[in-house]
Amino acid sequence: MEKGGVLDLPQNLGKIVVGLGWDVDSGKCDLDVSAVLCDGLGRDISSVFFGRLVDKEHGITHTGDNLTGEGDGDDEQIIVELNQVGAVVQQIFFVVNIYTKGKTFRQVANPFCRVVDEALQSGLCRYSLRESAGNSNGLLIARLAREAGGRWGFHALGLPCHGSMYKDSLPKIRETCGLKTAALAVARGASSGGLSVGAPLRPVASEVECFGCVVQRHTLDVAATRHWLWSRKAGCVVQRVCHKCNT
Repeated sequence: MEKGGVLDLPQNLGKIVVGLGWDVDSGKCDLDVSAVLCDGLGRDISSVFFGRLVDKEHGITHTGDNLTGEGDGDDEQIIVELNQVGAVVQQIFFVVNIYTKGKTFRQVANPFCRVVDEALQSGLCRYSLRESAGNSNGLLIARLAREAGGRWGFHALGLPCHGSMYKDSLPKIRETCGLKTAALAVARGASSGGLSVGAPLRPVASEVECFGCVVQRHTLDVAATRHWLWSRKAGCVVQRVCHKCNT
C-alpha cells in the first residue's frame, strides 16, 4: 500500500497489529512505537506507549519496551481490538520515534514498521524507516479513521516528524488530523517503503471524469468496495471519493 492510500477495513475485522523492528548491526538503539487517540475535533484524548502499556477503555495494548533492538522479528507491537474502541475516538495515529539522542533513522540498522491484519496475517503496509524518514527521528506511520457506517478506514501516511517521544510529535499529529490523506498521493514520488495491496491507480487521460464509477476491490478476506473519481494533475494520478455517486 502506497503513501496516500486509503483502505476500507471489513466491519468484522477484529484486531490489527502494528509491529516495529530494527537490528543492532549499527549499535544498540532505542526505538518506540506509540498510538495516539484523537476525538472528532482533533484533540488527543489518550495514548499507548512504553510508559502506558494498556488502554483498557479502548482495547489497545503495547507489548512492552525494547531498549536495544535485540531479537528477531518485531521488537515492539501495538495491538488494537477494533470493536472495543470507544465511540469518542475518531482517529488513531501510529508514530515511531527514536528515543536514543542524536540518532536518525539513517543511523539505525534495518528499521521497519508494519501493520498487519492479525486474523489473516496479511500486511496492510510496511515501511522501511531508513528510506521513509532517513534524516528524521520520527515518522507518522498511519492512522485509523472512522468512516461512514461505522467502518474503519486505514490511511497510509508515511510523514516524517521530529521528537524522541510521541509527545514531541503531537503538533504534527494534530496538524494531520484535518489532512486529506489522498493529498499525500500527489507527493508519492517520495519513498514510502510500502507493501502493495489491492489494485494500482488507473491512469486517466481526461482532467476530471466519472467513469460511472470504477469499483476498486481490495485484497482482503472480505472484499471492500468503494467508488472512485479519477483525475490527473501535474502528471500524478490522484484518487478521490466520487461525490457524484456519494459513495
